[in-house]
Amino acid sequence: MHKLSRLCCIAGVLCLLGPLEAPATPSPGDIAPDIDIECPAWSPDGSRIAFHYSICPVAPSAGGHDDLFVVDVATGVVSPLLARPASDREPSWSPDGARIAFISDDGGSRQLWVMNADGSGAARLTNGAGTYEEPEWDRSGEHIVCAYSRGSGDGLNVVMVECPSGKRVKYWTSRGGAGSPALFQSQGQPDRLAYTQFVTDAGGHSLRLVLRKEGVSSLISGEAGTVDTDPCWSPDGTRVLVASNRDPGGGTGPSRLWTMDVSTEALTPLTSPPAGFRDGYPAWSQAASRVAFVRSNHTGTNIFTIKPDGTDLKQVTSYIW
Repeated sequence: MHKLSRLCCIAGVLCLLGPLEAPATPSPGDIAPDIDIECPAWSPDGSRIAFHYSICPVAPSAGGHDDLFVVDVATGVVSPLLARPASDREPSWSPDGARIAFISDDGGSRQLWVMNADGSGAARLTNGAGTYEEPEWDRSGEHIVCAYSRGSGDGLNVVMVECPSGKRVKYWTSRGGAGSPALFQSQGQPDRLAYTQFVTDAGGHSLRLVLRKEGVSSLISGEAGTVDTDPCWSPDGTRVLVASNRDPGGGTGPSRLWTMDVSTEALTPLTSPPAGFRDGYPAWSQAASRVAFVRSNHTGTNIFTIKPDGTDLKQVTSYIW
């Protein structure tokens, strides 16, 4: 399952439609309403954020396109990482900052790729049946954790892929409609998983956060119509960020970021988007000193950062609104 934009059929969360052609390289003032910035990922030293921009065509049959870029957090300068006919998306930095894992459909299906942090040396790691999404390096830098699907109705599958061999060395699965897995690893062992689960109960339909620890899964309570997406573990494993349309006053509203305390499973709102805006795609910095996220409205998207206590909001990119 894709991330927030891949759920736009459910909540219209981030995919902004429009008829304009995308520029080869985005720069301030250039991105039109048909472009989404998605999946910000911090470099280990906190100086840069990689992301992809995605064209959402008016007619799905027209297809889409994604390219990888990086922004300097201090200056806001955006530089291309990888721009080619294939759709390249969902970047993830290796722990040493030397490599970036990403997903590409170059050659057909969505597979796992790795390149150098400067965009050179792109190489495919996986082949064969099935598609991969949402790569995340383990702490050793020797494996990449991904969501993996073998086809419709396959449920949630999490695989660990050895780098550079591409061999799958570990595999977890959970039947049912689920996705957006985020894995926390302590002492090099994957022992906690956060993901989203489609739920139908007496109140209606929802997409809710599930926390799995010590082999036990807990469905986080929510009202009918709740849409939780893109869980993200804090580096120390004590908190999970999630984008959700939960409203602090009850019911549902525009998507914002929430922080969940893992020990109590209590959710606290982190961001308060202005009227007409939505927040999504949270990402912790490695030092856990800041959170990057995407804020969007009907005319465009930008990357922001904020402290984990909800203060010191800063805008990183400056595309048109």
